Amino acid sequence: MFCVTFYSFKGGVGRTLALANVAASLACNGRRVLVVDFDLEAPGLTSFPAFKAAEEVPGIVDYVSDYLRSGRAPKAKDYIKSCELIFLENDEDTGETFERSISIDVMPAGRDADEGYATRLCNLDWGQLYSTHNGFLLMEDLRAQWQNAGYDYVLIDSRTGHTDVGGICTRQLPDAVVAVFFPNEQNLSGLKQIVRSIRRDGARPQPIKLLFAASRIPRLDDEHGHLRNWIRRSNLELENHDSSLLKIEHYDSLMLLDQAIFVLDRPKTGLARQYREIASSVARLNPEDAIGAFDYLNLIAPPQGLVRLGARPERPDPNRMESIGRIHADDAVVQWALARAYRRIRNLKKSLEACDLALAADGKTQTKNRNMEDLRARVHFVRMKNLADIGSDESARQEAQSILSSATMLNPILLDALTLVSGNSDFDVAKLLGYPAFNNASSESLFEFAEQLAGVPGLSETTATVAEAALQRHDPEDDLVIDDITSIQLVLIETGNFSSACKIGELSGQSIENLNVSFNTAMADWGSNGAPDKNRFARTAKLFEQQHANVDEANFEQCKALTYAVLGDIPVMKDAAAKALKYIENAGRNTFSCWTYTEVSEEEFRSHVHKILSSAEGSSLAPEFISRKQN
Repeated sequence: MFCVTFYSFKGGVGRTLALANVAASLACNGRRVLVVDFDLEAPGLTSFPAFKAAEEVPGIVDYVSDYLRSGRAPKAKDYIKSCELIFLENDEDTGETFERSISIDVMPAGRDADEGYATRLCNLDWGQLYSTHNGFLLMEDLRAQWQNAGYDYVLIDSRTGHTDVGGICTRQLPDAVVAVFFPNEQNLSGLKQIVRSIRRDGARPQPIKLLFAASRIPRLDDEHGHLRNWIRRSNLELENHDSSLLKIEHYDSLMLLDQAIFVLDRPKTGLARQYREIASSVARLNPEDAIGAFDYLNLIAPPQGLVRLGARPERPDPNRMESIGRIHADDAVVQWALARAYRRIRNLKKSLEACDLALAADGKTQTKNRNMEDLRARVHFVRMKNLADIGSDESARQEAQSILSSATMLNPILLDALTLVSGNSDFDVAKLLGYPAFNNASSESLFEFAEQLAGVPGLSETTATVAEAALQRHDPEDDLVIDDITSIQLVLIETGNFSSACKIGELSGQSIENLNVSFNTAMADWGSNGAPDKNRFARTAKLFEQQHANVDEANFEQCKALTYAVLGDIPVMKDAAAKALKYIENAGRNTFSCWTYTEVSEEEFRSHVHKILSSAEGSSLAPEFISRKQN
């Protein structure tokens, strides 16, 4: 159980509304939630239509009064009412709207409509309760009853200001306090004192955690920085160093008059999103909540492809990580996240232990459903990286084989796995497409993967195999990404794998339609056969005639000059070469040269153009890239 108090030094900041929305958000995630109204002088929870059913139930005031009368702690369940909240939800996959319900239990302040409530409240002396009637133990017993009842979360609505009841709610009962305030002098001055007392005098075994939510923030242009300065000052004076300041903006809606719960009734609004962010922040503080623990660990070490935009990295807390690991020992998803977090702080031993637990859990998780085949590959990836880092190369290669045997296509992960496996002298690239990951991969995924592989030294043959497979699986009705074809061809030519570069150009069907692919295919064929094919270059020349220079004008004209040198058209060749030399003047950067298929300096580029000019016929041309031909 995780107990959270919502506190505000001043009223009117939307504290109770925030609590109600956070409770609903947690309940929507399958958590069992109890809300407790400890704002005894001005009870507010039962004024919400969602919690109206608890209006006639005895509550906190009655609980304490009955204890003082009998001398025994009453049964908490007799002072709690279960409330069903019914709302409409939209299925994102089908677009259909359906009715859904959640349950939230309420422990009210008491029967405040009863004329005797005010009398019972006035008769309570909280100081005397603690000094002579073991009030501290009574509240501890109440908390224990909440825990034994199986609640995941207990959210307490506390009275404002400096009060005895406020001390119970902020320093004794909670594991965490959400301090809601409007950023002005009055709120900040009073809240600072309360925050100091929570940090200094907390009664829980562990320090009470604090979240700060600036509320009722105007949705206006802050052109003079007033709000920004108040937020900065609030973080500084409240010593809010470990988490971001949560924000609840002022929202104009008549539904607020009806005390609607926005996360249920208006879930797509900005206000609902802000309440859900508070709920997520609360869950991240709770090591018992699998979803919250997973979210917390992801902020320490974000998984590839799952980085949350604008998320602030969490400071690793080894004690908290230890608790999460112990509580969720049989949760595959949480252990995977824990393995990444331990790797982040370089505790590779514990990271490997978490990987073992993740695999042993065999897909069991309390988090949102995930593709378990995908998950296993990700766990093996963390194991692979850890084993490689500690020098267990053979074990790391075995993990890489497990990744490649996965039925899913996880490009960044597969790239590392393939790089490791291919470093083994026994690796046979011909077996590459036998791996399930590749058999199940789409043409688009394979193109993306081939482009990533293209930049890895020593993997040109593998790059070609993947690119060829992508082209063979490509749907002719879909447009090819020409930049992918071009970048792959460039790497293959640069590394001397001419036959594959030529084959890819022809398989793509672009060697007679696209200038870049046509030129590279003709050059690759030249490198493969040792002599230029004038028919290929003639097709390329027609494409040069149809296209103006691209952004890299020097390279465009150099390629054109070489094309017409092969064809023996000296005037066009000289004109293009002259333009290439003109465009390269004061380039101030390296430029790609088709003479070597590498980026070269301005001086080297000039030299390559002059070598083209010095050739009277194509037969005497001998570009330097040809010398790199693979055997």
